[in-house]
Amino acid sequence: MAAYDFKDGSKMKYNVLIPLSESVLDIYPDLDAMFSDMKPQLKSVPEMSPDQAVRYIALVYDPRSPLVDREENLLWRKKRAMILIGAKTDKKGNFSKAIASVIANQNMVIIDLKMRFFKFMNNLKWMQLTNCLELFFENQRIIGQAIDNDGKKSPDELMKVRLSTQKDGELLEAKLEKLANELFIGDLDVLNYVGSTIVKEDISSKLTPESRENDR
Repeated sequence: MAAYDFKDGSKMKYNVLIPLSESVLDIYPDLDAMFSDMKPQLKSVPEMSPDQAVRYIALVYDPRSPLVDREENLLWRKKRAMILIGAKTDKKGNFSKAIASVIANQNMVIIDLKMRFFKFMNNLKWMQLTNCLELFFENQRIIGQAIDNDGKKSPDELMKVRLSTQKDGELLEAKLEKLANELFIGDLDVLNYVGSTIVKEDISSKLTPESRENDR
């Protein structure tokens, strides 16, 4: 198993391969600021400290992480990251259920933290992805609308709408996968959660004091 040290992480935006006795959130103020409004979530991940959670995300998803470069298998990359951050294993070398759920994208808190990381690390790609996803949802809405209006259109008109929207949907889906592969470094399962993240951020923005004032 390959060993990694501080020099290996020299190309990362935030080299999280510092000694485990130090906190990456203390060493890198910008990284701490990235999650400034998510401290409760950082503290709520079972069996992972805030420092470990951020290290894990950076090691697995920073495009310049040495693990991204050397560990082609996504599952092995995630497991290797867990070992590097000091996640505990049993005598057989197995992770706990809590850690395994993080690796399997089943921990929603970690997923929310990942989304924040993606957004700040690669803002342009994130904007392209969210815009493309919104267009995809709109395309699906148009298809549904066409089906609902079956009796109001001729068979030929209905077929044209369906074929056109279906073709657009396929193109958007292909573009989504391409952007997701680049942004999520091969972890395409994460794409399923982007839509809910957009909704959460939209709701959150509407709940700020400033937005409430503007609504009056």
